[in-house]
Amino acid sequence: MRIFLAMVLSLLGVLPFAHNDEALAYQWFFNSGSGHYYTLTENVGHWTDAVTEAQSLGGYLVTINDAAEEAWLRQTFDSEYTYWIGFTDGNQEGNWVWVGDPSSTYTNWAPGEPNNMTIDTAEPGWEQYQTRDGEHFAIMNWIVPVDGEWKACWNDVPNLGPWFAQAGGGVLGIVEATYVPLPGSFWLFSSACGLLALLKRR
Repeated sequence: MRIFLAMVLSLLGVLPFAHNDEALAYQWFFNSGSGHYYTLTENVGHWTDAVTEAQSLGGYLVTINDAAEEAWLRQTFDSEYTYWIGFTDGNQEGNWVWVGDPSSTYTNWAPGEPNNMTIDTAEPGWEQYQTRDGEHFAIMNWIVPVDGEWKACWNDVPNLGPWFAQAGGGVLGIVEATYVPLPGSFWLFSSACGLLALLKRR
């Protein structure tokens, strides 16, 4: 009975982590303020691509909970490069929700944003950078003048990215995870050691 119980406990320790070997290729950064880990998507692409890649790593496209976390993200990654964040009103226009932690109420929109610009509402010459579907996906580090100072804010853009990124097919996303993904072999080894220890005490 003890052997069976030890095996069950051992497997329970492995199951949540054994599927994330792919995440080892990424460089993760720990934020002591949030207690979470962060990395960048490997592929430059659409917002939906970034969401899929984040999920494949066992995380989600970043939820920003306050100004301190946003400042940490800007300090840890490029402070001027535009990144996808996990904020969208794709399901209902004007109802912005986080794909990771929906409880966050923090926002940092640039003045006049979000404006859901479309081909029909774009200024002359800018129609080529818009879609008829509008702008339903948020980016951070949108540098604009605010009260006489240049500040990093958010903007809503199409799924294919802001105007300056569309030739390249989008931007990178920031991934957030609650733990550092370790290889399945590590957890299997640790689990086996735990099992042996329990058997030895029997």
